[in-house]
Order: sequence, then structure tokens, then C-alpha cells
Amino acid sequence: MQNNLFSFVGFALKSGAVVFGTDNLLNCKEVPLIIASPVLSENALNKLKTKFYRVVVYDNYNNLNLKGKVCGITNSELAKKCYQILTETNKGANTIE
Repeated sequence: MQNNLFSFVGFALKSGAVVFGTDNLLNCKEVPLIIASPVLSENALNKLKTKFYRVVVYDNYNNLNLKGKVCGITNSELAKKCYQILTETNKGANTIE
């Protein structure tokens, strides 16, 4: 399943539907899914939780080869599919809602 997640995140990257960084995400109006590294600070995580509905801390974030510690997927369909994969596998994914 991680390969599927890797593929959908890759599609989001190629289509320009990914925002990196806590400050950039907080400046966005709507981000359907935020994927965070477990090393993201508690302060940054709390700020994201108060503004956005779906924040997932993914233990294997580094395996996705993304820069930074947090990213948001802005395309709703890709975000929905990534969230579905993360919750189905439930390996390394802690959903905060």
C-alpha cells in the first residue's frame, strides 16, 4: 500500500497540488489533507490541527521523499485517495481530527 501512497503523492507533486511547510499551509484557505512527519514540533502540529480538519502524522514520512516535515495536498480527489490509503493500512498513521 505504501507504493500506492507514493504514487498518489507523486501525482500531486507533478500537478502542483502540494504545499510544503507549516507557515505556507497556515496561509492557505483550504487543504483537504495534511501529512506530517512525527518529528514536526508539537506547536506546529497544534496550529495545523486548529485550522484544518485532516492532519495525519505518518511515521514513514521520510520514505515519501518529500522536503520538510509537513506537506498538504490541495487537490481534493488526490487527498481523499491518500487519506483512504493511510487509514486502510493504519500502519504508521495517526489521524488527528
